Amino acid sequence: MRATKHNGRKGKDGSVYNPRHNDRTAERADKTDKHINDSLQDLNRYICVYSSEGLTFNEAEKRFYQDNYGPTIEARNARYIEQRHPERARTVEDVRHDPKTAPEETILQIGDRETLAAIAERTGERRAREIMRTILINAINTYLGYLRQYGDYIHVLNVAIHADEASIHAHMRKVYDHVNERGERTPGQRQALAACGILPPRPEEKENRYNSRKMTFDREGRAEWLRDVSRAIAQYRDKHPELLEALEPLKDLETEPEASRQRIEKQEFIALSQRRKISSQAEKLEELQDNIERGERQIEYIDAFRDMVEECEEEVREERAQERHRGRDLEIER
Repeated sequence: MRATKHNGRKGKDGSVYNPRHNDRTAERADKTDKHINDSLQDLNRYICVYSSEGLTFNEAEKRFYQDNYGPTIEARNARYIEQRHPERARTVEDVRHDPKTAPEETILQIGDRETLAAIAERTGERRAREIMRTILINAINTYLGYLRQYGDYIHVLNVAIHADEASIHAHMRKVYDHVNERGERTPGQRQALAACGILPPRPEEKENRYNSRKMTFDREGRAEWLRDVSRAIAQYRDKHPELLEALEPLKDLETEPEASRQRIEKQEFIALSQRRKISSQAEKLEELQDNIERGERQIEYIDAFRDMVEECEEEVREERAQERHRGRDLEIER
């Protein structure tokens, strides 16, 4: 049996993922997803922030962003307006739908159709789905405990367990944030991971997209997920020995034949060489981006200085006008 974990924020069209699929509010409205078995939807499970208030995933995410980041966005917009750049102002929804600050969605899955079919031969399909769902929930609960150590900076917004599709899986959505230099809480993945004390894979090298804290976080998170799944499967197998053959332990790369390991090592060497080349180019790009950011800051300083100069010129003009007026008052009549 295998376990998988995939992360993402946006689809191929560039738009961020919509939580309405996860809690099935979209499907209840239009019934467009043919891969969903309506008769099995009662097996699904959902949790989210503000669960007690009966909000949908989309409504809960919108409120979380408003409650936690709304004040920061309003303060930033006020600064933009004061600097005479109202076009830079953004709404909370703009931030929630920006691929850089939108919730990250993780798909967690145990087994596949073959695994489900093997269990169904002994228990029937519905019971097989309940078994896989139970194992998945147990593993996710343990994984959520692992994420709580980063609770100040990584927030799980919702989790949906889908047992009504071809394979049993879960959608987990979370947001990364940090407190900036102004004391404002704002979304930001890199800054959040830095606050968590997570280092890039090669700390001695410059951080970039090919040597990022997110790579370390994902690697450690995947290892934790595999441990949690392995433990959940073992616990269920101990309680239900009749399913030992159907519920295989997780496959371990350490047990693969030597030839397979050699192929993996060769592929890793090739990938490492490519990463080094890409890293070199990324550093140049990072330097260029830093220069652009410095240029943008300088433009802001120039704009602020120009505004100050204009104000001073206006004051000088007013003062000169007043002096001319006073001069006329003192003129001797002829």
